[in-house]
Amino acid sequence: MFLPINPGKVKTVAFVLLYHRSTAPMVFDAYLKPEKGDPSGLVLMSITYDFVLPNIMTWREFFAIGASADHEPGRDYRAELTTPDFVLGSPMSLLVWGSAGGTVALPEKWTACHYLRTGPYW
Repeated sequence: MFLPINPGKVKTVAFVLLYHRSTAPMVFDAYLKPEKGDPSGLVLMSITYDFVLPNIMTWREFFAIGASADHEPGRDYRAELTTPDFVLGSPMSLLVWGSAGGTVALPEKWTACHYLRTGPYW
C-alpha cells in the first residue's frame, strides 16, 4: 500500500473500537486480513486516528485533571507501558502517561479527598 501504517495509531484506534461489541469484530478483521495480503483495515485505522481521536474527549481538561492529580513525577510511564510482547498493549495509557514527562504533581491538599456537606443547611 502507498499509505503508511502507524502501529501506535492502529493500536489506539483498535483499543477504542474494542469498547463496543458492534465495532470489535472490525478490529479482528483488520488484524487478520494482512495475512491474506489486504492491509487496508490497518491503513484505515491509522488514518482514522487523526480524525477520531481529537474529538473523542476534551483533551485539555483530561490532561489537566488526570496528569496534575494522578501523575507521579519520578515514575517512568513510557518504560512501564511499552509492552513489545503484546499485540495491543496499553495504547491509551501510553498516549496519556507516556506524554506526561514534564508534568508537575499538584500539592497533596488539592488531590486528597474532601467530604462536602450537600443538601439543605437548616
